[in-house]
Amino acid sequence: MRICCSGPRRSRRVPAASLSAAVSAHWIDVDPTSVEAHRAAGRAALELQRIAQAAAHYRLVLASSPQGVDAEFALLEAELAVSDNIYGARQLADRLAVSFPGSGAALRMQAFTALRADDPAAAARDFEAALALPAGADPGATDGSAADGSAAGGSEAGSGRSPALERRELQQGLCGPASWRAM
Repeated sequence: MRICCSGPRRSRRVPAASLSAAVSAHWIDVDPTSVEAHRAAGRAALELQRIAQAAAHYRLVLASSPQGVDAEFALLEAELAVSDNIYGARQLADRLAVSFPGSGAALRMQAFTALRADDPAAAARDFEAALALPAGADPGATDGSAADGSAAGGSEAGSGRSPALERRELQQGLCGPASWRAM
C-alpha cells in the first residue's frame, strides 16, 4: 500500500492559508489601500481555491501598484509559477488577462499558466495575442472591471523600454523561465 504524501502537507497548508486570509483581512481593515495587504489576501484566497476573491484582490494590486501593471504581472507570474494550485492559477490568470487586455505581460502570464496546466493550444493562442498587440498598447487599459478604474497607466512610458524590445522579450519568453521548464 502506497501512502500519498500530499495529504498531510495539504492539511497543514489549509490552516496556514486560512490564517493568512484572516491576517490579511485584518490588515486590509486597518489599511485598505495597502498593496501588500491585498497581495497577501489574493495569495491566501488562491491557496484556498477562492479564485474570484483572489482575482478581485490581485486586480486591485495591479490597478494601484506604484510599480506599474507590467511589473506587477511579472511578480504575479513568478508567484503562479510555484503555486501548488495549477488550475486555480490558470483561472486567475485568465480572469486578470481579460481585465487588462492591453498588457503583453498579462497575456504572457496567461500563456505560461496555460502551459503549466497542460494546454499548449491556449498557450500558443495567448502568446500570439501578446505578439499581435499594437506597438503603443497601454498595459494599464482595462475593460472597466478594475477596482477604481485607475489602472496604473504609464508603466510602459516610465519603463524606458521600446515596444520592439518588449516584443523580443515576449518571443524569447516562449521558452519560459527555468521554473517553467521543470514542470
